[in-house]
Amino acid sequence: TEKRILDKVSAVEEPMKIPSVVDEEEECDADDYSPKSVNYSKKIAKEEEKAAARISIIQHLEDLREIVSKSKRYSYKWFKALLELESMNSAESNFGNREISISFGKVEKDPEGKRTLILKHPSSHIPQFVEELADIPLELKYDGQSKKVTIEAASVKSYTLKIKVKAGTIIDELNLSEVKEATINAQSPAFLLEELRKAFNALEYEDDFDMKENLPENIKFIFGPPGTGKTTYLSNETIIPMMQQNDKCKVLVLAPTNKAADVLVSRIMENEATSADWLVRFGVTNDENIEESGVFKEKTFDIRSMEKCVVATTIARFPYDFFMTDSERIYLNGIKWDYIVIDEASMIPIANIVYPLFKKTPKQFIIAGDPFQIEPIASVDIWKDENIYTMVELKSFINPTTKPHDFEVKLLTKQYRSIPSVGNVFSRLTYGGILEH
Repeated sequence: TEKRILDKVSAVEEPMKIPSVVDEEEECDADDYSPKSVNYSKKIAKEEEKAAARISIIQHLEDLREIVSKSKRYSYKWFKALLELESMNSAESNFGNREISISFGKVEKDPEGKRTLILKHPSSHIPQFVEELADIPLELKYDGQSKKVTIEAASVKSYTLKIKVKAGTIIDELNLSEVKEATINAQSPAFLLEELRKAFNALEYEDDFDMKENLPENIKFIFGPPGTGKTTYLSNETIIPMMQQNDKCKVLVLAPTNKAADVLVSRIMENEATSADWLVRFGVTNDENIEESGVFKEKTFDIRSMEKCVVATTIARFPYDFFMTDSERIYLNGIKWDYIVIDEASMIPIANIVYPLFKKTPKQFIIAGDPFQIEPIASVDIWKDENIYTMVELKSFINPTTKPHDFEVKLLTKQYRSIPSVGNVFSRLTYGGILEH
């Protein structure tokens, strides 16, 4: 009894071992349980090394801001510095945590799809980049148990996330009414910005090269306020005629989101019976009709087999993505396109849209959107309000002038979404009162 008491007292009197300080190599000896000595000098050196690395990053960020402030707006150097700032901010946000986790309080079956669900009541903001990811794990939590399924594609809409689960998942077996919580864990795609940055740097212009003054002259703008049928115009008056009038014609359609790409592809399919012969949806789709139609193609599809085609995808994929055939990578930015169409341009960050303008030389660039609508999402405040419209100074619907060239601007003036009494107010406030309704 005395020995047991002495052992307990001795154990209490021994120095406490702090897990956060002691490495695995300094754990207690298995034989006598006596702690090995801690090399605090080594630990101090390690912490000083980490601090020095962090200080170096902060100093580099400050240097980049200094470069931006001293560089001419829209110069190649200005773009490169801002892209590096944006990329570093993306990597450094939530420092030490490269994964986002969002919980949803409610899961419902989407009546419009066989494999689609709607996740509601999120625990935090749903970032738009989720739409660019595939094979996202989803955990459905019930009382005392959980079930894991895989998300094949996702679409963000306000405070909900519409998802398509992997083929083979039986929705009716998930007991959605009993789900207490649904959680997604997704890797933050900082690589998208890094790939754009690397691609932009590979253009290899001189630092003082003025990217505004040297914009290609073959740009056509389609300026359409909300409800004026931009998607219909692109489909019926632009893309379909190109395919009808040419035996050999390759068109690339770039959209800001998978949802926008799906909407345009669906509109083309509705209005052209032969579209399945030349239409390709590349990347990730959340539309089961597109997937089942055969228009959706995997990376292994041989795009070289089509002399006439329209390939629709997101603009984020343009710098890095490719078709893979016979061990050969056929990059989107390496194909010779006859036309490049960019939809919903106001939402696209300026660097994403400027890159294809200087990377490719098609017969024409066609840029559709509305300068007065949703602006791009950017973490660097210096260019939060920047898009292609600020760059070319297209800021009036009544007098649509542009710089540095007098670009062609097609105005869509009939608004189909509002009754005249509401539409007239909307028209007078922003569009000079010239819209019809």
